[in-house]
Amino acid sequence: MIFKNKKIRYFCGFIILLTCLFLQIFHSNSEIVNRKFQDNEIEVYTEQKYGIAIVAFSGTFDLIYHPTKVLPLKDVAQYFEYRYIMNGSFFEGDRLNAKHAGWLSILGMNHSSIKEDPQLSHVVRYNPSSGAIEFVPLEEFEPLRSDNYIEFQTGPLILHNNKLAEKYIRESINGLGEYKRALLAYTNDKQKYFIITKEVVALDDLGEYLLTLPIFSDKILNVINLDGGPSVALYSKNFPELNYNEEDRLPILLTID
Repeated sequence: MIFKNKKIRYFCGFIILLTCLFLQIFHSNSEIVNRKFQDNEIEVYTEQKYGIAIVAFSGTFDLIYHPTKVLPLKDVAQYFEYRYIMNGSFFEGDRLNAKHAGWLSILGMNHSSIKEDPQLSHVVRYNPSSGAIEFVPLEEFEPLRSDNYIEFQTGPLILHNNKLAEKYIRESINGLGEYKRALLAYTNDKQKYFIITKEVVALDDLGEYLLTLPIFSDKILNVINLDGGPSVALYSKNFPELNYNEEDRLPILLTID
């Protein structure tokens, strides 16, 4: 069909251009979202909604605390040959001269004191030898001061045994605000999870959405918030398309060998 009217030709050309752009974006997104990666014993999932990436593993992780002389995530990963790195808990000060916000004890060595802050509602208690992990409410927390455990304060709690921790989310500083997020989670089958969102989301909405994902079906899920916003970062050695903010310098990192 030939359009003699110039305005009609321009309009039809504009519609065709928009259609092509939409198809290109849809095709591009379909290649990178809602996918599953197998990295030996580690499974990685991506979800289009909120730009979620989930690293699922049954082994152990470690915490790196370098409050000064901080290197980019990518350099740390390559130097120490980590397969995955995610940003950790909250810190005070700037990235190159920081202090952990709240309680931090690494294998019996105390680095900072308990902080009374509604954001930092819990302490992650983790045994890197056995992989045992729990999120202890601050009001119930008694430091172990054991060389077998890593303990660090963070929060708020998002999910406890598949139930939204509304009280902690509501009382935290940024729980109901929309920010990029980094989370640590575990399930009753001894799986652990690094989770980030590349898009902003409130914690109540994110918690409810996580419960709908097939990866967590028939499991009992516990999730806690880590430092978010501009600190959100993820590095993957074998799947660089997952990398996000990997050039950033952050003083607290969670790592998988």
